[in-house]
Amino acid sequence: MSEIVERFRALFHPKSVAFIGASNKPGKWGSIVLTNLINGGFKGPIYPVNPGETEIQGLKSYPKIADVPDNPDLAVILVPPPSVPQVINECVNKGVRAGVVITAGFAEVGDNGENLQLEMVNRARAGGMILVGPNCNGIMCPPANLHAAMPPIVPPPGKVAVVAQSGNVATSIARRVMKKGFGISCFVSSGNEADLHCEDFFRYLAEDPETKVILSYIEGFRDGRRFFEIAREVTKKKPLIMLKAGSTGAGARAAKSHTAALSGSDSAFDGVCSQAGIIRAKNIDDLTTIGLGFIRQPLPRGRRVGIVTAGGGWGVLAA
Repeated sequence: MSEIVERFRALFHPKSVAFIGASNKPGKWGSIVLTNLINGGFKGPIYPVNPGETEIQGLKSYPKIADVPDNPDLAVILVPPPSVPQVINECVNKGVRAGVVITAGFAEVGDNGENLQLEMVNRARAGGMILVGPNCNGIMCPPANLHAAMPPIVPPPGKVAVVAQSGNVATSIARRVMKKGFGISCFVSSGNEADLHCEDFFRYLAEDPETKVILSYIEGFRDGRRFFEIAREVTKKKPLIMLKAGSTGAGARAAKSHTAALSGSDSAFDGVCSQAGIIRAKNIDDLTTIGLGFIRQPLPRGRRVGIVTAGGGWGVLAA
């Protein structure tokens, strides 16, 4: 078992889940995500945490995570931003190894939020806890019946992994994959990527036996060099198809306010794709179509490709 797979086991294949900020109130995120987690058929114990409730959606609720009679692998966190660092401390003390912070209101809203985000990450890393988010829609791992996400969809298990900085775009990609009759191996709405970045998920998925193709939507990078180096290794094992936003000035400004992403030069990203073996999609439909094409086709073993066509124009296009 590789080190990266073992590190991510608590995130995508947890034995039990603590849900901090769970709610009985319909329409609240703490209610919506918990409902999806329950309806997704997760096999292990789910522990709602809310000091104001004794029972939530038919499950016994606990005032604090310290009161949970177990050491959950994964914590889903949906509390107001100022409370998140303290909750991370409590999770670390409980031995929680992975967290999904769905709450928004961090680096994407300015300096105060950025400082809060940094404090959250520092506390998690000091305690050996990995984090998805904040400001995200959650995660899904259909092979593990884990659906800790806001979208009310339950994709069947499949070979396509989806990693996107936007939760809505991730959901749109997943829906397109499902509509064409395919399933999902892993779904990650990475949000602000305060701790784990898109390339961390790529590196895990390169080793994941359930994943054959990786589809990704990106708005910008936290560490461009690191992204390039990891992507170059991942594409030697599995196809990585990416759709990048922020190619215009307006798009770059929108990305900054959405996930605090720095989009960078579009031509530079083209160069990175060429050198790292990434396939760049033009739009979301292009992304899905190319990715699904790889599901039933083997990776080419070299450049020895011949083109046979009934018309000259088709040959030109294929070439």
